[in-house]
Amino acid sequence: MRKRWLLPAVLVIATLAGCGRGGNLESEEAVRTAIEKYLASRPNLNMPSMDMQVAGIRFKGQEAEANVVFHAKNDAKATMSMRYTLRRDGNSWKVEPQAAGSLETGHGMIPQGGGGAGELPSGHPGVSGQSEMPPGHPPVERPKQP
Repeated sequence: MRKRWLLPAVLVIATLAGCGRGGNLESEEAVRTAIEKYLASRPNLNMPSMDMQVAGIRFKGQEAEANVVFHAKNDAKATMSMRYTLRRDGNSWKVEPQAAGSLETGHGMIPQGGGGAGELPSGHPGVSGQSEMPPGHPPVERPKQP
């Protein structure tokens, strides 16, 4: 008679253990883990000097979009926001590489402090061909183009 309950108990335990292995993919923890793994593979980043905050996530089936804010540890005012697209890869997420030239075009950047595409955040000094120098700064000549 003891053997009658043994098989169902083993099946219930195995089922519960199998459900927990993949974890909840639609969670901040799963997305954060994928982004951290992606950033660790980028040799040109100094992640120990930054704090990363997942500011928002939108799940769309096999895809997710995450807004991430980076804060410099040595300068409270230095922040940068990025938008990452992730795809399901089995029981985890994988960050989709951004398009070539994305840094030059600003692709993936989320403006901080207002403004739309092509606008600078509020309070940012203007940038133009003739940028102003602080009062008393000596004149700066631009190098001549060859």
